[in-house]
Amino acid sequence: MNDKFGHNKERYNAMNMKIYSAILLIMVLAATVTRGEAHVTSGKITSIAVNDLGNPTGLDGANKRYAVTVSLDSEPDRLLGLSPTSAGQLTDIQKAMIELLKEAFKNEWKVAIRWESPVKTYAPILSVTVAKN
Repeated sequence: MNDKFGHNKERYNAMNMKIYSAILLIMVLAATVTRGEAHVTSGKITSIAVNDLGNPTGLDGANKRYAVTVSLDSEPDRLLGLSPTSAGQLTDIQKAMIELLKEAFKNEWKVAIRWESPVKTYAPILSVTVAKN
Protein backbone atom coordinates (compact mmCIF):
# COMPACT_ATOMS: atom_id res chain seq x y z
CA MET A 1 0.00 0.00 0.00
CA ASN A 2 1.33 3.43 -0.89
CA ASP A 3 0.96 6.68 1.02
CA LYS A 4 -0.13 9.97 -0.56
CA PHE A 5 3.45 10.57 -1.81
CA GLY A 6 3.65 7.20 -3.57
CA HIS A 7 5.96 5.57 -0.99
CA ASN A 8 5.48 1.91 -0.13
CA LYS A 9 4.53 1.90 3.58
CA GLU A 10 5.62 -1.69 4.27
CA ARG A 11 9.04 -1.12 2.71
CA TYR A 12 9.42 2.20 4.53
CA ASN A 13 8.49 0.60 7.89
CA ALA A 14 10.89 -2.30 7.31
CA MET A 15 13.70 0.13 6.51
CA ASN A 16 12.96 2.13 9.66
CA MET A 17 13.04 -1.05 11.77
CA LYS A 18 16.47 -1.94 10.34
CA ILE A 19 17.79 1.54 11.14
CA TYR A 20 16.38 1.45 14.70
CA SER A 21 17.81 -2.05 15.23
CA ALA A 22 21.25 -0.91 14.06
CA ILE A 23 21.15 2.13 16.36
CA LEU A 24 20.09 -0.04 19.32
CA LEU A 25 22.90 -2.52 18.60
CA ILE A 26 25.45 0.32 18.48
CA MET A 27 24.15 1.70 21.79
CA VAL A 28 24.35 -1.72 23.47
CA LEU A 29 27.86 -2.31 22.16
CA ALA A 30 28.98 1.14 23.31
CA ALA A 31 27.60 0.50 26.79
CA THR A 32 29.31 -2.89 26.90
CA VAL A 33 32.66 -1.48 25.80
CA THR A 34 32.61 1.45 28.23
CA ARG A 35 31.61 -0.64 31.25
CA GLY A 36 33.80 -3.08 33.09
CA GLU A 37 32.71 -6.53 34.11
CA ALA A 38 29.70 -6.56 36.46
CA HIS A 39 29.61 -8.61 39.67
CA VAL A 40 27.01 -9.19 42.40
CA THR A 41 27.72 -9.33 46.12
CA SER A 42 25.11 -10.10 48.81
CA GLY A 43 25.19 -9.53 52.54
CA LYS A 44 24.30 -7.16 55.34
CA ILE A 45 25.69 -3.65 55.35
CA THR A 46 28.36 -3.23 58.03
CA SER A 47 29.11 0.43 57.29
CA ILE A 48 27.82 3.27 55.19
CA ALA A 49 29.72 6.54 54.91
CA VAL A 50 29.60 9.87 53.14
CA ASN A 51 33.03 10.96 51.94
CA ASP A 52 33.98 14.53 51.11
CA LEU A 53 35.70 14.58 47.72
CA GLY A 54 36.43 18.28 48.03
CA ASN A 55 35.67 21.01 45.60
CA PRO A 56 36.98 20.69 42.04
CA THR A 57 37.25 24.47 41.75
CA GLY A 58 39.06 24.82 45.09
CA LEU A 59 36.49 27.34 46.33
CA ASP A 60 34.15 26.91 49.28
CA GLY A 61 30.44 26.73 48.61
CA ALA A 62 27.83 24.63 46.87
CA ASN A 63 30.20 22.85 44.50
CA LYS A 64 31.52 20.41 47.09
CA ARG A 65 31.44 16.80 45.91
CA TYR A 66 30.60 13.79 48.05
CA ALA A 67 30.68 10.04 47.50
CA VAL A 68 28.83 7.36 49.42
CA THR A 69 30.63 4.11 50.28
CA VAL A 70 29.22 0.87 51.67
CA SER A 71 30.85 -2.31 52.96
CA LEU A 72 29.15 -5.67 53.39
CA ASP A 73 29.77 -8.44 55.91
CA SER A 74 30.44 -10.88 53.06
CA GLU A 75 33.34 -8.77 51.67
CA PRO A 76 34.64 -6.55 54.49
CA ASP A 77 37.76 -5.44 52.57
CA ARG A 78 35.83 -4.09 49.56
CA LEU A 79 34.21 -0.66 49.40
CA LEU A 80 31.23 -0.33 47.07
CA GLY A 81 30.36 3.23 46.22
CA LEU A 82 28.33 5.87 44.46
CA SER A 83 30.22 8.84 43.07
CA PRO A 84 28.79 12.04 41.63
CA THR A 85 28.72 12.76 37.93
CA SER A 86 31.36 14.98 36.36
CA ALA A 87 29.06 17.91 37.17
CA GLY A 88 29.41 17.02 40.85
CA GLN A 89 25.80 15.87 41.37
CA LEU A 90 24.32 12.50 42.24
CA THR A 91 21.71 11.27 39.77
CA ASP A 92 18.12 10.60 40.87
CA ILE A 93 18.79 6.86 40.57
CA GLN A 94 21.88 7.15 42.78
CA LYS A 95 19.85 9.11 45.36
CA ALA A 96 17.19 6.37 45.36
CA MET A 97 19.89 3.70 45.82
CA ILE A 98 21.29 5.67 48.78
CA GLU A 99 17.85 5.73 50.41
CA LEU A 100 17.54 1.96 49.93
CA LEU A 101 21.01 1.42 51.40
CA LYS A 102 20.21 3.61 54.42
CA GLU A 103 16.97 1.72 55.11
CA ALA A 104 18.70 -1.63 54.70
CA PHE A 105 21.45 -0.57 57.12
CA LYS A 106 18.99 0.78 59.68
CA ASN A 107 16.78 -2.34 59.55
CA GLU A 108 19.62 -4.87 59.09
CA TRP A 109 18.16 -6.14 55.82
CA LYS A 110 20.21 -8.22 53.41
CA VAL A 111 21.15 -6.48 50.15
CA ALA A 112 22.40 -7.63 46.77
CA ILE A 113 24.59 -5.05 45.08
CA ARG A 114 25.61 -5.25 41.44
CA TRP A 115 28.91 -3.47 40.94
CA GLU A 116 31.44 -2.78 38.23
CA SER A 117 34.97 -4.18 38.21
CA PRO A 118 36.87 -2.25 40.82
CA VAL A 119 39.76 0.10 40.74
CA LYS A 120 41.80 -1.49 43.56
CA THR A 121 39.35 -1.94 46.47
CA TYR A 122 36.70 0.61 45.44
CA ALA A 123 33.92 -0.61 43.12
CA PRO A 124 31.19 1.57 41.58
CA ILE A 125 27.64 0.42 42.39
CA LEU A 126 25.39 -0.24 39.39
CA SER A 127 22.22 -1.39 41.20
CA VAL A 128 20.86 -2.30 44.64
CA THR A 129 18.28 -4.93 45.60
CA VAL A 130 16.98 -5.21 49.18
CA ALA A 131 15.58 -8.37 50.75
CA LYS A 132 13.59 -7.79 53.95
CA ASN A 133 14.16 -10.41 56.63
